[in-house]
Amino acid sequence: MVSTLKYLSQSIPMDFKVTDITINKTQATDVPDILESNTSQMSISIDGFFEHKQKKAFPYAQKLIKTLKDTKSFESVDIVEEKETSFKNTRYKIRITR
Repeated sequence: MVSTLKYLSQSIPMDFKVTDITINKTQATDVPDILESNTSQMSISIDGFFEHKQKKAFPYAQKLIKTLKDTKSFESVDIVEEKETSFKNTRYKIRITR
C-alpha cells in the first residue's frame, strides 16, 4: 500500500491539486484456495482540481488516467466525477482499483 501511494505521489502532476484521498482495503475471505486467501483489493479515491476551465483541464485529466492505466498496476482507473467549480477550476474525482 505504501509503495502504491508513493507511486501516485510521483505520478500525479504538480498542477493537479489533491484535496482528499480515501483508501479502502478489503480482504478476500470467501476464496477457498488457501494460497489465494491473502488476496486483497484496494480502492483509492482521489479528489482534486486543475486550475483551468473544463475544456482545458480535460486533456490533462485524460493524460493522467492514461499514465496510470499504462502501468498495468491497477485493475481500473476512472474519472467518476468532473465538475467546473468556478471561473478557472475543474474538480475531478478519480477512482483507482488495485
